[in-house]
Amino acid sequence: MVGVADISGALHDPHGIDVAALMEHANGGGEVRAFANGSLIDRDEAIAIPCDILIPAARPDVITMENVACVDTKLIIQGANIPIAFDAEDELHRRGVLSVPDFIANAGGLICGAVELKHGTKDQALALIEEKIRENTEIVLANASEQGITPRAAAVALAETRVRAAMATRRF
Repeated sequence: MVGVADISGALHDPHGIDVAALMEHANGGGEVRAFANGSLIDRDEAIAIPCDILIPAARPDVITMENVACVDTKLIIQGANIPIAFDAEDELHRRGVLSVPDFIANAGGLICGAVELKHGTKDQALALIEEKIRENTEIVLANASEQGITPRAAAVALAETRVRAAMATRRF
């Protein structure tokens, strides 16, 4: 990991950030800006760090048309809360940046809730989360590639198909 950000700021170290030490720091209540490893940068500059995988999460509109040009990555895994504006997501797609939509990549909480509702175990929940997110991501990316559309458009189409199929089974 070469960069990390939270509400307090962001760190960058092109040689890598000690993730175990950062986790220990965070678990002790420490903010990113107070972590000793890496160069402190403005929180909003984190998306411009050159990286292979970028994971914007926790707040909406992290990437917009105003800053999409500075994104330097090959793959984006959207963590939560619609972190990329739709027009910026389209622009990234045109540039060849692969982006997995938030409601596919971040479905773990819903899956876990369904397992808990059926009194399943933590291990069952984690196994199902891994299976479903992998399966849905593969379907979405394959459909996007085959149809020449964005992964988000493929994900929305898949969701609509599944919701319509579920609604067709209703008795009233």
